[in-house]
Parts: sequence; C-alpha cells; structure tokens
Amino acid sequence: MAARWLEVAVGLYQGEYLGNLYYDWLFPERRRLSQEYLGSLRQLADYHFSCERYTRALDLLHRALRLDNLLEDLHCQVMRVYAALGDRAGLMRQYQELNDVLASEMGIEPLPSTKIMYDRLLIGLEG
Repeated sequence: MAARWLEVAVGLYQGEYLGNLYYDWLFPERRRLSQEYLGSLRQLADYHFSCERYTRALDLLHRALRLDNLLEDLHCQVMRVYAALGDRAGLMRQYQELNDVLASEMGIEPLPSTKIMYDRLLIGLEG
C-alpha cells in the first residue's frame, strides 16, 4: 500500500520547488523537498528490487542519480540491480561512471568497501 502512494508522490514531482525564484528563504525548503523526493525514489527502488522488478528499480535509481550523482551508495544500488539483471556491461559502466564523477568532482576514489562490493558482483556474474 505504501509503495502505491510513493509511486503517486514520485509521479507528481516536477522539479525544484519554485525553481525560477531566488530568495534566501527558498533554499532550505528546496533542499528539504529535494531530499524527500530522493528518499522516496530510494525507498521505492528498494521495494521494486525486493519484488524482483529490476528494470523499474533501475529507472528510479537513475532518476535519483540525476538529482545527486555524488551519492556513492546510490551508485552501489544501481550496480546491485545490474548484477541482479545479469548485466555485466551495465555493472562495469556504472562503476566507471562512479569513478569518473568522484574523480572529476571531488578528486577522490570510491570507498574500499565499494570496490570490494563491485569485485564480488563481477565474480558472481562469472559463475
């Protein structure tokens, strides 16, 4: 039941709150609403993943990444979905995208735990 309401809420989202206005009082509210939307996308993606609706989960996660592509855990969720789909190329592409965005935007590499997860997912697809 909650998933249905999350689908409705996510479907209603049309971008930044009052995106054409620039007042100081708007920025915290924009951030809050953006975080709520991001959380809803994640929650809904987790639900669809648990129901083995991987393509729907992937769609939601890609929408979340368009909102904030620096969230390493989002990239990890996408990699897990690609692994569940048996899509080795997608998994490798996502890991490379994570590497590229972290390097260009922050000058860092993915966490060691992310590299370990990636390696395990790759090995799982070989077997």
